[in-house]
Amino acid sequence: MLAGATVFKFTNGFKPALNLGLGFRIFQNKVISYRLDITDNIVFSLQQKPFNVMSIQLMLALNFGATE
Repeated sequence: MLAGATVFKFTNGFKPALNLGLGFRIFQNKVISYRLDITDNIVFSLQQKPFNVMSIQLMLALNFGATE
């Protein structure tokens, strides 16, 4: 489960947002892992109603110095 706050940059300025989502991590070995994050960002603006920005990220992670 993911939760947090973020800021989006649009052509007319920066807008604050809350994000909620899920993340999964799969380890290939002690050094390499893959992570999939799916989040829904709720962007707030004074000029209009809050709106959603969906995000799907697939990442490669390299772990250096891990002892476990």
